[in-house]
Amino acid sequence: MLKGELEELEGLEEIALASFSDGLRVDNSDLDLRKSCISKAGDLGLVAELEKLFKDNPQKNYGRENIDFILNYFDQLSYNSLFSRLEEDYRHFLTIFKNDPETLFQLQIHRAKTLRTEGKPRKAEELNRKVLNLDISDSKVLFILVINAIEDNNIEEAKAWYSAFTDKIETYPPSPEKDKLLGEKLLLDIKFMMAAGEVQEVVNSIRLVKKEPRAENKDSSFDFEVYQLEKELCWLYIEKDDYNKCGQLVKRLANKRRFDPEISVIRDILERKSGGTTFGVPSQQDLFIGKQPVLSRLLQTVQVELEHGEYDSAEQHLGTVLKTGVDSLVGQVLLAELFFARGKIEESIESYEEIHERLPEEYSFQRKIAENEYKRGEYENGIRLLSKENKGLRQIDTAVTYNDLSSDFDEIVLFARMLWGSKQVEKSLKVYELLLNPPVIELLEKKFELEEIYYLYFTREKSFWHSLLFLLQTEPEIIAELMAPPFIIDNIGNKTGKIVVEYYELYSWQQSILNEYLARKAIVQRKYVAAERNYKRLLEEEESTEGLRDLASIYDRFGEYRKEAQVYEKIRSAGVASPELVSSMEKTSMKIRPHSGLDLGYLEKNGRNGYVNLENFRYGTSLQFTPDLEKDVKFQFFRNRYSETDSSESIAGIFLESSGIIEILSETDLLFSGSAERFDGRSGTNFHYSLGLRSQLDDYFSVYMEGYRSKVDDTMDAVIDGIYSDGFEIGLTGETPAGLTIGGDYRHQYYSDGNSQNRFHAFSSYKIYREAMHFGLQYDYQYLDNSDSNRETRAEDGSESVEKLYWKPATYSEHKLTLHFQQLIKGDYGSDDLLSYYTFDNSLGYEDPQNLLYTGQFDIFLEISPHYLLKGNFLFTNSDDYEEVSFIFSLFYRW
Repeated sequence: MLKGELEELEGLEEIALASFSDGLRVDNSDLDLRKSCISKAGDLGLVAELEKLFKDNPQKNYGRENIDFILNYFDQLSYNSLFSRLEEDYRHFLTIFKNDPETLFQLQIHRAKTLRTEGKPRKAEELNRKVLNLDISDSKVLFILVINAIEDNNIEEAKAWYSAFTDKIETYPPSPEKDKLLGEKLLLDIKFMMAAGEVQEVVNSIRLVKKEPRAENKDSSFDFEVYQLEKELCWLYIEKDDYNKCGQLVKRLANKRRFDPEISVIRDILERKSGGTTFGVPSQQDLFIGKQPVLSRLLQTVQVELEHGEYDSAEQHLGTVLKTGVDSLVGQVLLAELFFARGKIEESIESYEEIHERLPEEYSFQRKIAENEYKRGEYENGIRLLSKENKGLRQIDTAVTYNDLSSDFDEIVLFARMLWGSKQVEKSLKVYELLLNPPVIELLEKKFELEEIYYLYFTREKSFWHSLLFLLQTEPEIIAELMAPPFIIDNIGNKTGKIVVEYYELYSWQQSILNEYLARKAIVQRKYVAAERNYKRLLEEEESTEGLRDLASIYDRFGEYRKEAQVYEKIRSAGVASPELVSSMEKTSMKIRPHSGLDLGYLEKNGRNGYVNLENFRYGTSLQFTPDLEKDVKFQFFRNRYSETDSSESIAGIFLESSGIIEILSETDLLFSGSAERFDGRSGTNFHYSLGLRSQLDDYFSVYMEGYRSKVDDTMDAVIDGIYSDGFEIGLTGETPAGLTIGGDYRHQYYSDGNSQNRFHAFSSYKIYREAMHFGLQYDYQYLDNSDSNRETRAEDGSESVEKLYWKPATYSEHKLTLHFQQLIKGDYGSDDLLSYYTFDNSLGYEDPQNLLYTGQFDIFLEISPHYLLKGNFLFTNSDDYEEVSFIFSLFYRW
């Protein structure tokens, strides 16, 4: 034993462990020594020694007095990420202690903590809620539920659990136990303040806590909790860039413990961010003894560094561990996690594969490999890995319920996502449907019916009004009430509460994946507007590679290439680089590259009793580019020639315009333009501009508003005289869940000749998407009124005596129905192929006074090569009172 202690003082931990283990040969029944050896083996990641030490314990009949020994072993399995083995051991000991409620309680609480460490918070929450219904004191569970909810940033739930915790305290008579709970209440108060970032309030509260009886009585557990809070305060100081206060606090904390990996990491961060100042905090000499690295401390430090994004330090310290040649499982796992954190997913997979070869029976590592394959978009590999170990996942076609898949919920969801990513859409939707059906509300109804429980008044008093409210509620609202903390708290220990908590994990997953399922089903049904809405809502909660890829393909279909590029940038920043995705990213990058074009256009319009009479021919060049993924900018330069359709007189000039879009918020764009036009042989320049905002208010409604000055070009006289209008426009559009879009806008403009005009416009549309086609039907209604209208006045000789500048009827109304058709000629949306398509719009309208109106528009988009593309637009309008013909050709070169 003395030999081991001396070796440990020299930092020779592996040799010291062997010496301590030799001590067990002298007294094999020394449980304290065995427990210490298990801790040392676990800290070093020596799994074989760890398991042997526990297995060789001569005491086979474990009792309540051995629970600390068992839980210590479980802690080491968890630290080494041996979660599959740990779950087997939990089940074994839960069976052993099934008739011992107190020990069972400790095991379940510990199991829930381990599940959170494994990354299964939903399962952990369900387990804690089940433990809450055991027939023993529930204050500890409530305390844990508050802490977990705060860590998950679910403050509303945390407050509900906190309220129950404080109510529970009131039931205790004056006693040391009540004093302990009151102290824990103060600790929770501080946790809430930390979550809100209230630094000074935290400092003041910690001072008060230190005056608590438990603190003054040197209660070690309470002192440790306060110490932990002060460490959290250090991190809060760092977050607020208050390095002086952090340095003062960490200096004091460093003297309270012989070694703490968090203090070590905080000191490193302070030194780096404050330009080398250490604030008198002892250096990391405790990571080494002389030149000998203390491996267990280095490994603990690396774990903290990974949690806080200190990857350079983690790599340095981990390199020191691996150079020693110690066969540390913890070290190998941390290396895989470091690779993943740095976006080196392939290297992370290779590390996990080495671990899996070493421990093939530990399924959790194969699961990690599958998750990484999913993250990098190699879905087929992930499917193969999950199916290999799980027969249920290979029998999707015959499965009737999710139970037939024989997997945890999170694994089933992962499998569904990988099926979707690998384009096995029907199988993927089948798996989603297995999880979503039957919904939890139906399962609960059946259970309640069997137990003769009527749930109408579970959450409210019996009254006519509450009966009416219940009838108006939807099923999701009802189940949300049943799963909310207040209901669980009100039903602790009774039959109803025990039934409801059994379904929390399934309920949570159904809530989580419903939008995911609806988004993917909408894509299969080609309801792309609904799919976009659901994906955006979904990705706010959890980003996934295949979800982002789907959203990118939707933006590609809509022609919103900048948004498509933004989505791919998110994928790129996550370190995902499958060949297919890289190719798609490059294609999108090509779409938003700067491109210049040669433009040729012609316009002829005539009618409205001569108040519209203009012919315009133009040619020029344009340049479009995307400075970054939040901006689009366009410049145009044209040579314009204007004339009347029935006259040879003309006027020519140059036209220059700059326009663009800036994304100022995630769902709000600023739109701007400015133009100048100058005519040959004439002094003066006409300037026009616009400035607008376009914002998505929520999932269904968007708003648009704009102020502008625009030129009036109904006639050549209006162009020559520089007639313009100043105005503003505001519009609202709503997209219904059924796919119908409705909207309207109002425009008011004031003309430079003194006239003012109001315009009201309403519309509704419906779109149908097919694989290579797109149909749309839209109805428009508009109404105009002018303060000054066109007047017919004639001179004595019968000639017209009024100058005809532009058309301004006293009132005007129009009804129009448009059929839209779009057909792909080549390529496919979201693919790497060159894309070509054409669109054709046919509009039939009725305008006041009693005129039929027909408009036909044909557009074509041809990607001739990755660098060259051709766009064309043809428009023809004809009515009893008006005719218009126009075309525009543009040939673009992408740089």
